Amino acid sequence: MEDEGLLKIGTRIRMLRLKANKSLKEVSAETGISVKVLKSIEDGQREIDIKELLIFSSYYRISANYIVMGYDDAIKDIERKKRREEEQQRAKLIQ
Repeated sequence: MEDEGLLKIGTRIRMLRLKANKSLKEVSAETGISVKVLKSIEDGQREIDIKELLIFSSYYRISANYIVMGYDDAIKDIERKKRREEEQQRAKLIQ
């Protein structure tokens, strides 16, 4: 992975932790991932492996897509549905 990609993944993981109001120590105790590893991932200094990705996804109840790519399929589906409904409303107004 590129450094920028690692930083973005780390930033998303840090934001999830902060949003959950958890410390590195708490996340470490609850996930089994050491504080040192957590910090290096959050700082973009270390790649995340698939096992850690699945742990984070389960722990924060968020899709792996969001962690890696910055978006969630469910969010995209909601946005598509909303756009479709708006288009249908506009079509009704035109008729």
